[in-house]
Amino acid sequence: MTNKIISSSALMLILVTSMTSFSAYANEPDPPQDGVQYKFYEITSSSLTSIVNKWINAYHGLYQGVTIKSDRVNDNNAIYQYTKRVVPIVNSDVLPSSTIAKKISDALIIPSSIHTVAIIYNIPEFKQSGLNLNGTVLADIYLGKIIYWNDPEIQSLNPNVNLPDARITPIHRNDPSGITYTFTEYLSSESKIWKISYGKGTKISWKAGESDQKFSGDPVIASDVAITPYSIGYSDLGDAVKYKQTYAAIQNGDGTKFVVPSLEASTYAASAVSQNLPEANKDWSKVSIVNAPGTDSYPIVGFNYILTYHNLDKIKSLDKNTSGTIVDQIYWDVTDGQKYLGPLYLAQLPDNVTEIDKRGLGDIDFKGSQLFAYDGFVVEPTQ
Repeated sequence: MTNKIISSSALMLILVTSMTSFSAYANEPDPPQDGVQYKFYEITSSSLTSIVNKWINAYHGLYQGVTIKSDRVNDNNAIYQYTKRVVPIVNSDVLPSSTIAKKISDALIIPSSIHTVAIIYNIPEFKQSGLNLNGTVLADIYLGKIIYWNDPEIQSLNPNVNLPDARITPIHRNDPSGITYTFTEYLSSESKIWKISYGKGTKISWKAGESDQKFSGDPVIASDVAITPYSIGYSDLGDAVKYKQTYAAIQNGDGTKFVVPSLEASTYAASAVSQNLPEANKDWSKVSIVNAPGTDSYPIVGFNYILTYHNLDKIKSLDKNTSGTIVDQIYWDVTDGQKYLGPLYLAQLPDNVTEIDKRGLGDIDFKGSQLFAYDGFVVEPTQ
C-alpha cells in the first residue's frame, strides 16, 4: 500500500494557499465479477448468527454469483477454529487471548459492530427501567455480599425509590459466551475483589450458593428473569428488549451520570476510545472499551469482530479472485452493511474505527499480491 507523505513545510503551504483545498476520498475494493461463481465459508459465534446471516443474504442479493456458508459454533470453538486456519473469516464477539494471538503471526482484527450488555431485573414493586446501579454494587451482588434489594448500597443510588426487603436472585450463564466476557471484564474493572477472585472470561466459576442459578444462552436468562421475581441478570440488549425486560441505568466510566443502555450510547463509548486503538495487524488482546470516558458512554459494551488473515493464500482451496471477493465482502460489512445492525440491537462502528478496518483490509494479500490498496484521506489541489 502506497503511503502519501507530505512534509511539514509543504503542508503549511497548502494550508495558507487559497488556490488549494482539502478533498477526502477513499477507493473501494473491486467487486465480484459478473458471471463468475465464488464460494467460501465462515465460522460464526452463536450470538452473531442473526447479523452474519443478514449480511450474507444481503451481499448475495447484490452479487448472485457469491455463495457464502456459515457454521454456527460457541465462542471458544470459534477462536479454536481461527487458530487452525480452517476458513478465511471467523465472526466472534471475543478475541483470542494474548497467548493464542502469538500463534497467529498474520492475524488481522476487524471490528464489525458493537454489542451492548443490559443489566435486567424483575422487581414487582418497581416495574420500570432506570434503576441506578454501578459496577461495585453489581460485583457485590454476584459475589454474594449484597443479598437484599434494599441494601444500603443500592438504596443510596436510588434515594427516591422504595426498594423491597426481598432476597436478590442473581442469574448467569454457565456456557461460553462473549456477553459473559464483557460483563466480567466490566466487573473486573470495577472491583479488585472480583478481579482477583474470578477475573474475566467467556466462562468462569461463579460463586456457589442458593442465590445462584445456572442457565445456558442469553435468551434463557432474559426469559427466566421475566418469570423470577426479585431476580437480576445480564443479557444482550436485543434479548432484553425482546423479552420486554426492565433494565438498569449504569454509572458511566467518569462517574458523572447513570446511562441507560442504547445503541447510541454504545457507539459513543467506542468512539471515545477509538484514538487509542491499534491497527488491525497489531495486538488487540488487551483492547477493552468497557468504562469508556464520556458523559453519554454506556460502560458495559464490547466489539464484535471479523477475524481474518494477512495471507489468504494459506487458506486451502482459496484462489486470488475469491480472496478479492472476501476483501470486498468484509469491506461491505463494515460500511454499507452497518445499516442492518439497528434492528438486531447491535451498535454501528464510529468512523474512526471503520478507518482502522479499511486500512487493515489493505494489508491482505494473496501470494504477495496486494488485493486492495486503500488510499484513505489525501490532499488534492483545487483545479
